[in-house]
Amino acid sequence: MNKPGIINKKIVDIYKIWFNEIQQTSPNLLSDEFSNIFCTGVTDNWFNSDVRILIVGEEATWGSRSKHHYADYFVELKECQKWIIDELNAQLYDNNAKKYVHAFWQRIQDIHSAFPEAQICWTNIDVINTKAGKALKPKDRKELHSCETRLLHEVIKLTNPTHIIFFGWHNTSLEHELPELLNIAYPNGIADNSFIKSQNYIFNTKLDEKNVILSYHPNYVPIRNNKNYINKLIELIKQES
Repeated sequence: MNKPGIINKKIVDIYKIWFNEIQQTSPNLLSDEFSNIFCTGVTDNWFNSDVRILIVGEEATWGSRSKHHYADYFVELKECQKWIIDELNAQLYDNNAKKYVHAFWQRIQDIHSAFPEAQICWTNIDVINTKAGKALKPKDRKELHSCETRLLHEVIKLTNPTHIIFFGWHNTSLEHELPELLNIAYPNGIADNSFIKSQNYIFNTKLDEKNVILSYHPNYVPIRNNKNYINKLIELIKQES
């Protein structure tokens, strides 16, 4: 098995540990009222580049559990991982594939266009959402991030990106997964977002020597379709590349 294949297997193994924890603490999140589990993975060329960008979205965009039933959760995790890798290959590396036009993928495509030699991976800070594809309620999000295993933290360790770019985040999720980043984003406490506003909703920092950019969700109204915002994002990546 090649190195990306080994990493992808290790990612699934971490998700399996996390799944067993969720099954014990919050089995309701595995019901038909919620989505399938978003399990990420890296493309074959991930480790061939000196610039490896991990995109972190806000919440899962995988299928609805009420529509997509699998033989067991292990099959579900592997199928989702395959889907993510196929999506990345189609949207970024296959010139013949039909490209998505919604804001999330447009931002990723803008990054790819600016850094064509970079490799891009995609995960989400919430790996489950509602069956309607909407964000979790605060109570459910708290349960999702109540496990000992910190999925995003583990994925970062396994994939070893050079850059981590958040396309938005949820405070409860960030507090559990990467509390040191939460403290940087909210130096005066979680209720005070004056620092983020003063940075025009985008800023860069460091996490264990990795370059981290915290940007808001592409559909956030003040920055939606704002070319200056995208240019600022590109410049921040260039500064740290």
